[in-house]
Amino acid sequence: MAEKNYENELESVKADLGALRLDMEKLVSAMTSAASEKSQEALSATKEGLSDIADTAQKRGADGVAYAESQIEQNPLMSVAAAFGVGLVVGKLLDK
Repeated sequence: MAEKNYENELESVKADLGALRLDMEKLVSAMTSAASEKSQEALSATKEGLSDIADTAQKRGADGVAYAESQIEQNPLMSVAAAFGVGLVVGKLLDK
């Protein structure tokens, strides 16, 4: 009789372990899904931030080019002299 009690208890423990295994699988699956969603959200936010930075850089670059063009148009002789000076300095640096 005691032996049957142990067998019943053993079967009960096996069933509980099987249920625990299934619960753990569900928990891991849910955690994986939640982590995947969070990583997708973070990736989207990063892409959006980089897009904003790229747009800002492009606008500032275009503004800089427009400013340089306006300065060249206003002072063409000075622009030519500055370009010559920069070329001379770069040439001297590259000779060494």
